[in-house]
Amino acid sequence: GRNLILNSKLILLNGSDTDDNRNCSIIENDYVKIIPNKNGNVYNTAAVVTSEDRLKGVQYTISFEILSPTTIGFYWYPSENYTKNNYIPANEQWQKIVFTYIQTGDDSPNSLAKLFGFNNLIAGQTYKYRKLKLEIGNTASDWTPAPEDMEAEMEDLIISTENQFCIGESSVTPP
Repeated sequence: GRNLILNSKLILLNGSDTDDNRNCSIIENDYVKIIPNKNGNVYNTAAVVTSEDRLKGVQYTISFEILSPTTIGFYWYPSENYTKNNYIPANEQWQKIVFTYIQTGDDSPNSLAKLFGFNNLIAGQTYKYRKLKLEIGNTASDWTPAPEDMEAEMEDLIISTENQFCIGESSVTPP
């Protein structure tokens, strides 16, 4: 299915109810690494932006992969009500987490009601997540970026290639 989350590879979890856990996540390779300073939670401070409105009564599936040294939970606030699941077991290999829910209220793409994060983290432990995906329906398919993200990457590649070509032309001296 189509990933509705824009920039899903780059969502840092830089907020927390504990000041010491703010800005404790970094992007490393193909995942986000989180090392909390205190026991507690972390979440994104800017809304998770989706490419289209999510509609009341429609079924959605959120999925991601995680490496977690301890049993933790995750937050997903899809609209006025939130989902909180405390059943992500500790694991030593990437584990895919899938959660299906019915949207309880209409939502717009820039709503601040799209909060994503983890709770029950233990200070000093290293947690990693990747491949965040939201899709319509009750089946989690393999991760792909949102089509809008792929288009943006292609545009950046074209601009980069054009700039390299122009640089190459300007360095050529005529005979």
